Amino acid sequence: MYISLEWESNRHEDHVVLDEFPATIGRGLDVQVHIQDPCVSRRHCEIEDIGESICVHDLNSKNGTFVNGHRVHDAILAPGDTLHLGGSNIVVRYERHEQRRSASLKPPHTWQSDAGSNSGGHAVPPVA
Repeated sequence: MYISLEWESNRHEDHVVLDEFPATIGRGLDVQVHIQDPCVSRRHCEIEDIGESICVHDLNSKNGTFVNGHRVHDAILAPGDTLHLGGSNIVVRYERHEQRRSASLKPPHTWQSDAGSNSGGHAVPPVA
């Protein structure tokens, strides 16, 4: 399975394709998707391929992992769901592919967030 994560902020948009699982997202240096955001934990959450679906697992992050505005610890992700980590909104898109593409994240992909010190260190779910 190949999962596209589309990151959106006020400054710019970006995306990355994951094809190796589990894939860890955070601001640490030992993650597959690096987000430069002070409100994101070093190892914030993990994306896992569980067959026909994908799952997100919060890794005991300080500010939580939100899916479509709801705080979760573990959740099945549907295509088009939005992950909210710190000041970052990440739209999840995926489909099953029979052939592998060379889109692995080596070295880790880095996203810059608009989150700053004015956030108070709390993740705020996106407004519906």
